[in-house]
Amino acid sequence: MYKVKFNTRDFHSKRNYRNWEDILRNDFAVAINGKEFVCDNETELKNRLSLIAGHNKSTDNTDYFVLEDEKYGKQYLDYAMYGFSCGYVDINKEIKQVNEKGNHSIPFSNFYDLRQGNFFNRCFVEIEKV
Repeated sequence: MYKVKFNTRDFHSKRNYRNWEDILRNDFAVAINGKEFVCDNETELKNRLSLIAGHNKSTDNTDYFVLEDEKYGKQYLDYAMYGFSCGYVDINKEIKQVNEKGNHSIPFSNFYDLRQGNFFNRCFVEIEKV
């Protein structure tokens, strides 16, 4: 069994952005902190990481949450990387790390291309083999 958890506790939240999308990204990072998923086996873990990386879409109603603000309206967001993640996370390699070490953290920045910046500095997806 595996636990997958979003860890954004060290994200420096600030809402004084002028752009509504930066405010939404900020609120997204704050809202997902501590959200945890349990995967019964390696296949479920691979599917969960594929969802987080944005490779697949979920049909499960518990895989999204709602944020609402006067600047950006009502937004339905997946428990996945914000927007379009264009990084190069090798899911099989990440699972191998978890199986070898018992736990592993993937920085959000690994899910994004360098040209996309690092808005989500100090944010991680933590995976623990239980």
